[in-house]
Amino acid sequence: MDRRVLDNCNQDSTPHHHRNDTVVHGAGGPSGHGKPPLAGTRARSKATPDPEVIAAVEFLLTQPDSAGIRRHYLSLITRKSNRDGTTADYTAAERYLLAIATTRQRTN
Repeated sequence: MDRRVLDNCNQDSTPHHHRNDTVVHGAGGPSGHGKPPLAGTRARSKATPDPEVIAAVEFLLTQPDSAGIRRHYLSLITRKSNRDGTTADYTAAERYLLAIATTRQRTN
């Protein structure tokens, strides 16, 4: 997204869920938003990015090299697998977005 704001900027036609959506996956795929999990499935909850990060992303998407920024952002996300599933740490990626947006806004 686990996806964040820039993860939702894919050019493909796959559905994207915002960080505050609850996604429930069963044998037949996603069963809907906000519904209780089906027996034998787990619900995943996702946190919403800070407003500063969202503002930085909106600004950076207007930049001519936004594709390169997105690639670097995605490379900074660390994923870890544990007993409960896969978790993602966006700390470094968010710091990168905030730093590059601040630098670009100062030079404009």
